Amino acid sequence: MSDHDRTIDAVADFIFGLDVAYRRNATWLMSSRTAATIAKIKDADGRPIWQQSLLVGQPDMLLGRPVEIDEGMSAPTAGKLAIAFGDFKAGYLINDRIFRDP
Repeated sequence: MSDHDRTIDAVADFIFGLDVAYRRNATWLMSSRTAATIAKIKDADGRPIWQQSLLVGQPDMLLGRPVEIDEGMSAPTAGKLAIAFGDFKAGYLINDRIFRDP
């Protein structure tokens, strides 16, 4: 299993680690620098897991979930990515996980 495969698995685990009530309408929240790092990750078939929006006003997608950019989020440091995921309109629960950049 490659480092990218482990990263994709970790992101999927992050999605399903969130309670279903908050997952239903969940979005990703990250800085532009973290988004740039994530956008370079590809699946086993060489397809990026990040889907750039082709329509004005539509968000980019990460594993089928919308991505919002917030420059207040931490930038990636020493192999770690700062990402939040949840239904921020309904409320949130902080679930602290460490992602290591491959």
